Amino acid sequence: MEIGKLDTRITVNVYTKTQNATGEPTVQSTATGDVWARVEPITGTEIQQAGGRTATADVLFTLRYYSTLTETSTITHSGDLYEILSIKTLERDSFHQVMARKYD
Repeated sequence: MEIGKLDTRITVNVYTKTQNATGEPTVQSTATGDVWARVEPITGTEIQQAGGRTATADVLFTLRYYSTLTETSTITHSGDLYEILSIKTLERDSFHQVMARKYD
């Protein structure tokens, strides 16, 4: 992978479970960092369900190895939130290839 192809900024987010003031469990999203990535749209679909439409878009993100990235993380790109579907490590742990999905 050529570093010059990593030309788009994305944010990696992690979720942590905490308790609010009344002791109820809550989930909080925290941005762990902005990184450079290559963004490749893969597919998009639109489904009519129960009187509404649901659109999805699958995207392949390629980024340098990021130690805190897991399949429970999310990615924010251009204001959209992407759920990670899979993570593949490339080139001797130098890069991650992340398949992610955006829901509308």
